[in-house]
Amino acid sequence: MGPNPAIPRLAELFDPRRNNLDFLRLVLALGVVVSHAWPLGKFADFDPYARANHQITIGTTAVHSFFFLSGFLITRSARSSSSLGRFLWHRCLRIFPAYWVCLIVTAFCFTPLLHWLTKAPGDPLFRHTTTSAFGYAWRNLSLIPYQPVIGGWWEPNGSLWTLWPEFQCYLFVGTLALLGVLRHRAIVGGLLGFLVLFHAVHIFVPTALYNTGMPLMGDLVNYSLVLYFMMGSACELYADRVVVSGRLALAAAALVAFTLHQGSYYLFAPVVLPYVLIWLVLKLPCKGWGRLGDYSYGVYIYGYPIEVLLERTGCGKLGLPCYLALAITLTLACAFLSYHLIEKHALRMKSLSFRVSRSQEAGRFGNWRVHLASAPKRSHVGTARTSVGSAASS
Repeated sequence: MGPNPAIPRLAELFDPRRNNLDFLRLVLALGVVVSHAWPLGKFADFDPYARANHQITIGTTAVHSFFFLSGFLITRSARSSSSLGRFLWHRCLRIFPAYWVCLIVTAFCFTPLLHWLTKAPGDPLFRHTTTSAFGYAWRNLSLIPYQPVIGGWWEPNGSLWTLWPEFQCYLFVGTLALLGVLRHRAIVGGLLGFLVLFHAVHIFVPTALYNTGMPLMGDLVNYSLVLYFMMGSACELYADRVVVSGRLALAAAALVAFTLHQGSYYLFAPVVLPYVLIWLVLKLPCKGWGRLGDYSYGVYIYGYPIEVLLERTGCGKLGLPCYLALAITLTLACAFLSYHLIEKHALRMKSLSFRVSRSQEAGRFGNWRVHLASAPKRSHVGTARTSVGSAASS
């Protein structure tokens, strides 16, 4: 028996130019800032959400949601790109320029300012050969956090670690496209089933996959990111079969709330939370938000250092409401500058690419082959922050 044509499908309702993705990602990024306010402001070890459900913080839920949305958008981007090179070029333009500027601002603006305000010992810029500010900017260029600490006395940005897992997911989707796998969604569906099985093993036998040597697979934190990303990828590939129903979304939200209260959130959320996110992307009344710009990535990468700076300078003594208001205001200001001074201009370079173009005949390496050429001036590739990113996904 075939699907009921009267029930709308995701493929019919999703408009790549008019949706709630930008608004939802901004809310999720701000959720990470709010979640970090308690531990970074020294108000509590975890946010009240985590203390209530004893399982997960607001920030972790937001990052998971980021990865799901990134999986949806990045897979859409890979399928619509005319070349592998162009796909990767777009992903690098979205992630690296703003990230590199954030490293520089953190190392050479935030660090000297904090050093001066708190009268911390030593010279944080160059004196510490292994933990200097210069080393922080240089050693972390590749997204891998080789040096998370500056001067031995502060960790500027504990949010950036999710960018590397997200970029690995980009590379994985690009590899699937290169091999032609994205043209056979049943293979991706089978892969997702395998990942769900692995997820159950993580839940019921937590130590079974430790030290396996598989990237992102050895612990539940990293593995959850991969699972949410691939859930988004599968939703894009099966968009013509994913029904959109308010009743199903309400039931999914109720199940998420129930597992938060009763336990087993990690077991059920990867399956039901994505459906809630799909409904929000399609039905929230904020579809024109994207005209104002996409500030989610800037909020995500600047929120953490801003909150650390505020705590180190005594703003935590003002109380949680004032601390959080200052953190959100300053973070939004940095995100605004990041988007309009860096990100927006970087994305204008999309037409520059090293093309690995699709051939008409699918060879043994899928449907892409390598040659140099200029890319079309107009791109149909969707942008995602991410993360986490991510942020993801932008």
